Amino acid sequence: LAFHCNFAAKDGEPCCRPIKEGWVTACSHLLCDEHGREWFQSHEDCPVCRAGRVRVLRMDLSQASVKRRGRLQLVGMAPPEILEAAERALSFWVDQKVFEFQRRGRRQGQLQGRQRSVEELIKRKLREAEEACNALEAEQRALQQRIDERERDNSRAGEELRRLRRDLAVAEEQYAGLQRSVAGERPQ
Repeated sequence: LAFHCNFAAKDGEPCCRPIKEGWVTACSHLLCDEHGREWFQSHEDCPVCRAGRVRVLRMDLSQASVKRRGRLQLVGMAPPEILEAAERALSFWVDQKVFEFQRRGRRQGQLQGRQRSVEELIKRKLREAEEACNALEAEQRALQQRIDERERDNSRAGEELRRLRRDLAVAEEQYAGLQRSVAGERPQ
């Protein structure tokens, strides 16, 4: 049930440092010692809500101090004063928890937005990669068709070459036979 510093840094995120000693404002905001000193040296308004001039109290909020003070502070008070003090303490505690809940809600919203952005980026990159793969597969199919076509052309050319060689061999054989028959007819 620790309290945390409500001071908003330049990036808009609260300091959130756990506080043992800090500054409590009348508007129920809590600052760590470092941010309280730094801010209230030159400002009179609350750094969180900027609601004009604000009363500030420096307090030790450590559990030991709270327990020690809690037992003794109520001694001698009338029941209505005790109830008023308890109401203020509960109100402060609730305000701090609401502030923390809102801060976490904003952070969760930011993280969810970031997650959506990352998911959209991943989906876009996956679509692009899938499109690139599909394009490469189409190119590979086209190249395979060209290779198959070239192989068929080579096969046909090889068959034609073998046929021409056979025809040439037959023609050479016929030519040799003619030469022999012509040579055999000539007188020597």
